[in-house]
Amino acid sequence: MPDAVLILKLLMWCAILWNTWDKKAKALPDLGDEDYKTMLCVDSAAIETPIVLQPFEEWKGRQEFSTLSSSYCNGQLDS
Repeated sequence: MPDAVLILKLLMWCAILWNTWDKKAKALPDLGDEDYKTMLCVDSAAIETPIVLQPFEEWKGRQEFSTLSSSYCNGQLDS
């Protein structure tokens, strides 16, 4: 298990952490009834400053995850 997860977000300033909890987990065919206990979903969004597009405009955002070991972190993420 990693010691830290690094989230890189491009053009999305907010992170939303959520979990299905028990009732919704039971309704999802690809999630076991008890899997919600070890599941965490991380979404990125632009909530406080919404991105408004005009017709035919395009926008691209990106989200990347990396796992870090304690030997890499070594206090670097404390600030």
